[in-house]
Amino acid sequence: MTTTLSEIENSADQFCVDTHSERIDRPIFTNRARLTKVNSMLFAGLRDSVAFEIGHSVSEVQAVFTQFTDRNVLHVWAVVPDHDRRVYRIIYAKEKQIIGQFDGVDFDFNVVPSHGRDPQVLMSDPGVELAFLRK
Repeated sequence: MTTTLSEIENSADQFCVDTHSERIDRPIFTNRARLTKVNSMLFAGLRDSVAFEIGHSVSEVQAVFTQFTDRNVLHVWAVVPDHDRRVYRIIYAKEKQIIGQFDGVDFDFNVVPSHGRDPQVLMSDPGVELAFLRK
């Protein structure tokens, strides 16, 4: 049975066809696989934007960690030296601004005091990524 390029491209299955036949000599990605790649790139851009907004604009932020779950929620942890209401209010205002910028994205924001610990050792979940670290 021979499958045409248009049949493969219009398929809703999530797979990559890698064939070296006479008719197709390059990998063919289905629409769903393309969407997965696009979603991955969009997530990276979203993660970087959020980390930049919080990390660079709030000088007290030591680090920003993120995790994008399969339920399309971006979890964000901003690490600060200590519990300081003034700093927390600044971060909360920045989070509110971010929510307004990215309508349709669900966020779970958290502020974590490091209490003198290295921010890089605070998150142990392998799915959590360091998105910003103040040097």
